[in-house]
Amino acid sequence: PGGRPILDRASVGQPGKYACYHLAEIEHDYPTLAPLHVELGHATDDDVVTVLATAGHLQMSIHGESDAQQIVDTICHHLVGAGRLTRSGWILLVIPPENAEIFVRDGWDKARIRQAVFQGASRTVAWAKEHGHSLTGGLMDRRGAAIEPGDEEATVSVAGSPDDVLVVIAGGPAGAFVHALFPYGGMAVQPIVTPDSQEVPA
Repeated sequence: PGGRPILDRASVGQPGKYACYHLAEIEHDYPTLAPLHVELGHATDDDVVTVLATAGHLQMSIHGESDAQQIVDTICHHLVGAGRLTRSGWILLVIPPENAEIFVRDGWDKARIRQAVFQGASRTVAWAKEHGHSLTGGLMDRRGAAIEPGDEEATVSVAGSPDDVLVVIAGGPAGAFVHALFPYGGMAVQPIVTPDSQEVPA
């Protein structure tokens, strides 16, 4: 409903097509969790916008977990349960302050979060087939496909590599709801440049 013929060619779509996701990353409150633009090679004081298309998001309630590993275990449980197993691609995790404080307290940085999520969500191809997953990322196996030689050793996860698990810290101070965004295609990262005579709005 509300779509315009010809212009809107999506079969169903999702609300983000219209409202979009606007995330202002919390850059300074968690020193061990470097902002995304810094991880992508920009200076700390650079103003940078990152734009990506997403096929939607998954919200995870992570309120009872008391340490960093428990948080990661719950994230992996949700992602695997959602059928997000692949050999390629990437994923964006939005972690709210309530969970970020635990990661900082336990001495975790983003690299460790990425590695832990990637490893924790890894499954063998044989496991994925046995549990009815339709694998993506170039495999395109049908559900229930026969287990073949090598499937017990080959693995899939929620992204192509640990570096493809992107993490941002955003959201309000109350509520431990981690969000996973599933990108559709690549992303554009662009510094915001304004003329010296023009003030940047506060």
